[in-house]
Amino acid sequence: MLGSNEIWYYDFTMIKHIGSNVDESTVFEFNKKDIVVKKYKTSGSGNANPLTGK
Repeated sequence: MLGSNEIWYYDFTMIKHIGSNVDESTVFEFNKKDIVVKKYKTSGSGNANPLTGK
C-alpha cells in the first residue's frame, strides 16, 4: 500500500540466447475505488539467467 492506494507489480524475465536478457516489472497503482490511477514499467528485480548468472 502507498498511502490509501494499493500497488501491484508483476516481474517479467526473458532469457535470450542471443543479445541481452529482458528484466522488467510492470506496476499498477489502484485508488480506493479499485480504479487504476497509474501504470508503468521499471527495470525489474535484477533477475539473471540461472545458467550463466548474467
